[in-house]
Amino acid sequence: MELVSLYELVACDNRLLPQKKKQYFHKFLRGYAKRFYLDRVENYVTTFQQAVEMIEKEYSSKAYQNRVKNYLNGLRMAHFTSEGLDEPSAMEKVYKPVTTLDLQVPEYHRGPVNQVQFLLNATVGLRWAT
Repeated sequence: MELVSLYELVACDNRLLPQKKKQYFHKFLRGYAKRFYLDRVENYVTTFQQAVEMIEKEYSSKAYQNRVKNYLNGLRMAHFTSEGLDEPSAMEKVYKPVTTLDLQVPEYHRGPVNQVQFLLNATVGLRWAT
């Protein structure tokens, strides 16, 4: 995981002891990963390496990657505009997850070409997008 490599560098720069590496790891995580770590990892492992292994196992599972892909395929601007958002705000609500979750989809769905496809899917049904 790229995030783990970055965290390892920060921990090394700050001379964190192995016990402290595990203690502060959650500060690098966001969203589902952070909830997963706090609920299912932090209190059940004794070392940082064990924590990393549990998170990698969760995120590298085909089921999780397919859930993320299906979520991105299901994003629709029309849903957000029907809730009262204007189109630029709705596009932002779609664009952010498409760009931030890219590394969590199966490998064959990663990259800019697939991001464009997710965004095109999100604009289905909008007059200006045809």
